Amino acid sequence: MPENNVQSLMDKIVGAVDDFATITVNSYTGNISGTVKDEAKGKIDFKKLFAESDKEGSTLKLVMSSEYSLDGDANLYRDNSQELSPEIKAAHDEAVQTAREMKADLIKLIFEAVKN
Repeated sequence: MPENNVQSLMDKIVGAVDDFATITVNSYTGNISGTVKDEAKGKIDFKKLFAESDKEGSTLKLVMSSEYSLDGDANLYRDNSQELSPEIKAAHDEAVQTAREMKADLIKLIFEAVKN
């Protein structure tokens, strides 16, 4: 295997391990001036949402961000430019808890599969 292919494979593995070992939750507020719903699927297309957020008339603002590593390290951000509503904080905290539970279940599933 040529060296550049090996490096590419290693970069992908490192990226996958990093993604697997990290939980990130971002909470945004604002308005999007455009269509962000995938009508065929009946749900928001988040890639399209962020693309539309750059359009004139759109105001998308990151208000909270939480990143937790498997080793217990954490990076937390909270926008202090305005009062954060209790509803947004509660929704963000619930999303963090859900992500932690899902990641724990995934790790447990993988270890059980490897063990058997």
